[in-house]
Amino acid sequence: MEKKAIYVVAIVAVLVAASVGVYAVVGNKDDVDSPASMEGAELKVLGNANGDRVIDSKDIDVIEKAIDDGVALKDAPLADANNDGVIDDKDIEVVKKIINKESVTVWHINYHDVDGDSTMDMERVSTQYPVSAAIMTGSANSFIMCYMIGIIDEIKGASYGTSNDSALFGSTYLNTSKTVKLGTSSSSITFEDGKAGSSNVIAEKGVTCVLSDWNRTYLTNESAFETAGVDVVRVAAASVDKEVYTHSILLLGFLFQKESRASDLVDLYDSTMKTIKDAVSTLPEDKKVKAVASSMNGYISSGNSDYQAVLDVAGAEFGLADYSGFGSSTSIKVVDHGSVFNTSLYDWDYIVHIRTALGYGTSAASAKTYWDTYTSAFNAWSHYGEEGSQIMISGAAPVPVRVAYAAYAMYGSVLGELSESWADGVHQTFITDFFNGDNTKLVASDLLICCNSAPA
Repeated sequence: MEKKAIYVVAIVAVLVAASVGVYAVVGNKDDVDSPASMEGAELKVLGNANGDRVIDSKDIDVIEKAIDDGVALKDAPLADANNDGVIDDKDIEVVKKIINKESVTVWHINYHDVDGDSTMDMERVSTQYPVSAAIMTGSANSFIMCYMIGIIDEIKGASYGTSNDSALFGSTYLNTSKTVKLGTSSSSITFEDGKAGSSNVIAEKGVTCVLSDWNRTYLTNESAFETAGVDVVRVAAASVDKEVYTHSILLLGFLFQKESRASDLVDLYDSTMKTIKDAVSTLPEDKKVKAVASSMNGYISSGNSDYQAVLDVAGAEFGLADYSGFGSSTSIKVVDHGSVFNTSLYDWDYIVHIRTALGYGTSAASAKTYWDTYTSAFNAWSHYGEEGSQIMISGAAPVPVRVAYAAYAMYGSVLGELSESWADGVHQTFITDFFNGDNTKLVASDLLICCNSAPA
């Protein structure tokens, strides 16, 4: 297996036109020969020469045209399918193997905090294609993304904690007769002498890939897997950024041969986000609300966290935009930062609790306990106790569903497009179209997912 070469991407925007033989590079032209200039492509995989969602015969046409016209690599970086720095017939051979689902090394973008600065980078890596057996760090977000794409039987082992929803994943990832449990952390898998955790699952099941998240705290022993010939694939499973979630979903669909389902999932993400964006864009500035997110009991998430990003896309402004106390942390504990409640400096309309523990199997009694616990931590807030000021949304639901319910909770009373029935409909579409097998019996109303006041 070819060793991975990793490069941090320069900020270069590359547009590869869909029509064959048209190439354009925009942005910082001094850096156009960056080894990972893939921005602008939906599926950021070398060989996807036209930059769309799939690798097919159209990409061969583009590569052939690039060869005939003597197009420079910097002007068509995606055409270099084998990553050798030259656009030639060898690239066509790689694309043909991909089309035929034959074993071949592919080069693609991983989302990864490469330099540990809490900012997501793009790195170019190689992976053996196709993937038929993998293990994963089982965060709730990673589980739900893989589940919706239909990557189920291919997951041979996972490491995860207690917060993953047994009602949703009980017959798949949490069923230890099908998926070996490799540890109790959702962000790490120990690896030594070929064993993941204490299991021989890699050798026994022919595992060639480990899936993980982009965050620097995930899979800190990546090099050990790589050295052993197990490719590490990283995605941003919680992202609400269109370019990021598009590639994350399409990359998993590509590697595991679930391309059509992945594309349909991207379409549903897009349509949900567009409805919200279009509706909120009609609001005057003085009608837009301010909000903060909370993902842990008594904590507020920073402005650059995935949790706050949910509220941003739902149309809210960050309620602590001018607060400097976060430093490099993605959250703060409010008992240690009392000044956030000083309304002469900061004021916001909503606290939105995004909690993985609130899942499809959660009882009404447990939901009430969660509500009381999470909301009471903010009893020093000036709006504490006001009906509608605190909202609880399930972190077990798909990311766009969280955005939809947040948008409904904040704007449903003034924007008819973002009604409760609309949000429930979005939720139900995800369940009906992208939840699998015996879980199709779930319906949106089965889950207490959004609370504008304490559950009964």
